[in-house]
Amino acid sequence: MINNHPYPQQTRSPKIWRMLLIITLLLPWLTHPSDTAWACSCVEGETVTDAVNRAHLVFAGEVTDEQTLSTLFSSTDTAYAFNVQEVWKGEASRNLVIQTAKDSAACGYNFNVGNTYLVYAYEYEGQLQTNLCSRTTELSSATEDLNILGSGNPPLPANNTLQDNFSWLVLAGIGMITLTATGYIIWKTRQSVAV
Repeated sequence: MINNHPYPQQTRSPKIWRMLLIITLLLPWLTHPSDTAWACSCVEGETVTDAVNRAHLVFAGEVTDEQTLSTLFSSTDTAYAFNVQEVWKGEASRNLVIQTAKDSAACGYNFNVGNTYLVYAYEYEGQLQTNLCSRTTELSSATEDLNILGSGNPPLPANNTLQDNFSWLVLAGIGMITLTATGYIIWKTRQSVAV
């Protein structure tokens, strides 16, 4: 039997690599339902004492910056930089970052840059976060909480800024681009050698 195909094995390999590349690029979109909407539902009536006990950090501070955190395919959270003025629980530097869901439908808290808040923050996956279901509120509306909390402590010296927290994202992006470019060069080299 004579095989008349000029490149019987070389044509299969690039097709497989092309298909794997397409699947790899499409898989996150196929497995991540980004358009699904869920309403935020909170249990009412949490006392100040319960909220303090649940929180990792309770502080008052002014919002100084806001940045949307984006993944490759969507923006899901917002990070807010705070200038901390007083701390009731935990340790906080003068400048720190709190994350929250981007939308109130996902229980995200919508802070306004320039306003001062009493924040009940929780640590989740190494990040300080808060949400609509916490007792977080504008400081001017936190009279009941402040009466129970009493006087707080000053923050630690500044050492954490919003920009510092995003530097690892830049490094991860550079690494991803480098890996992709290297893979492409190897694929093209093998393709040209095979021909």
